[in-house]
Amino acid sequence: MKDKIVYFIIALIAFGVLSSCTAELVTEYRDSYSVLHANKTKGIIVSKRAEKGLYSSPTYYADVMMYEGKVVPEPITNEVRVTKKQIQGIDLGEEIAGYTVNGRQFHTLIDMLHDGFFYLLFIGLGILVMVGMIIWGLYQIKPIQKFILFLLGKFDKMLKKLFALSPFKKAEFSFTKFILIIVGMGYLVLASSFANNLYHKIKPYGKVLTDAEVTFKT
Repeated sequence: MKDKIVYFIIALIAFGVLSSCTAELVTEYRDSYSVLHANKTKGIIVSKRAEKGLYSSPTYYADVMMYEGKVVPEPITNEVRVTKKQIQGIDLGEEIAGYTVNGRQFHTLIDMLHDGFFYLLFIGLGILVMVGMIIWGLYQIKPIQKFILFLLGKFDKMLKKLFALSPFKKAEFSFTKFILIIVGMGYLVLASSFANNLYHKIKPYGKVLTDAEVTFKT
C-alpha cells in the first residue's frame, strides 16, 4: 500500500509538470505561430545567410526588420527561415512580405509552418502521454479495468478494419504494428533527407568552384 501511495505521488507530480509544460507550449504556439491568427505584415531584409550541416540540407535565414503591423514603437528585428528562391532573389534593404501573430515577431510562411509543426508535435505528444497516464491511473482501479480493456479492444478492432481497406489487407495487423508503421514512416522521412543530401554532396557534376573568407574561428 505504501509503494502505491509513493507511485501515485510521483505520477501526480509528473502529470502536473507535463501539463504545465504542455499548456506553456500551447500558449507560445497561439501567441507566435498560429496560422489561424496570423496577420500579413512587411519587413526589410537586414542580413541573410545559409547554414549547412554535415548530414542535412542547406537552411536559409534572413534577419528582417518589421515595419508594418508591429505593436511597439521600437525597431523589431527577427531571424526567420526563407526559401532558396527568396534568398537568391532578395537583396539587403529590400522588402519582404510575411506574417505576425502578436505584432512583435515577424515570420515567413515557411518559418511558421516549420516551427509551428514542432510545437504541435510536442503538444500532441504531451497530450498523448497525459491521456496515457490517466488511463494507467484508472486501470489501477479494479472495477474500471474491464471497461478500459473493452475500449482498447474496440480501438484495436477499428484499426484492423481500417487496415483491411488498405493494399496490405491480407497481412495480420495489431496495435503494435500500427505504432511500428508510424515510427518507420518518420524514419523514412529522415533517411530520405539524409540520402538526398549525401547524393548532392558526392555527385561529381553540377558544382561551381568558389572562394570563401574566414571571418570567425574558435
